[in-house]
Amino acid sequence: MKRTAQRLILAFALVLLIALAQSGCVNQMPILVYDDSMTNFAQTALDNLMYSYTVTTGEEEFQEALTSRAWGLVVFDNPNMGISWNVLSLLEDYAANGGRLVASSWNVGNMPSHGLWAALGYSYTSTYYNLNDVNRLSDIEPILDNPLVAPDLLISSVSDWYGTNGYPGSAIGDGMMIASFNSSTAADQGAVFVANDGRTIFNAFLPSDAYDYFGSDGAIDSNRNGMADAMEWWLDEISYVSAQPGKNVKPSAVIPMGTSKGIIGNNR
Repeated sequence: MKRTAQRLILAFALVLLIALAQSGCVNQMPILVYDDSMTNFAQTALDNLMYSYTVTTGEEEFQEALTSRAWGLVVFDNPNMGISWNVLSLLEDYAANGGRLVASSWNVGNMPSHGLWAALGYSYTSTYYNLNDVNRLSDIEPILDNPLVAPDLLISSVSDWYGTNGYPGSAIGDGMMIASFNSSTAADQGAVFVANDGRTIFNAFLPSDAYDYFGSDGAIDSNRNGMADAMEWWLDEISYVSAQPGKNVKPSAVIPMGTSKGIIGNNR
């Protein structure tokens, strides 16, 4: 217990120092979060970075917020609820016009033909219904090494919670694959994609899977630093994208709710 407490204190001190160094130029950026997870890894990452943000947990609330003003960064964590075609179109418009976006969504498997995914440098290959590890393609990956060195996500070590879990795909356009499923080097087994000159990152898997829902272990912490591994991935990705040149963007296409082409439900 004593060593665990020391690791927690050291980890918090590290993140605090990083945040104090970085937050001065970022904390004025308006940040919008959509989060329908039970783990809140993305929100914890933002808290550790000391970024202020507006959080939404439902589609209608998110759409209203997204179209109400210009946002400098949108963080979209969508492991559970169905999201309409129209709201995904708003995110596509946001990214295409210079917005910064870090996203994860099971709806890529629900609506693989939507233009948002291509706008994020990703092309859908298939859906994994079971849990698969997500591995860095390189031991030295600047995006996943700063401000923390994020470990591989050993998701297959815990019990499954969601109906679908991973959506391997290929990089298209200016997209670059920086992580894959199960250490694969195949071009169509990508799990994380960076595009738009670093303004966008798409996680083609569910970071919320990195949690022991049916046991007592809680969040996976393979490097034993007192922080959830999936939170470290979100923290590094958010830190990287928020530092890239971009714009505060208000999506131009305001589309009424309830005209979706997709199936609205949940990922259970």
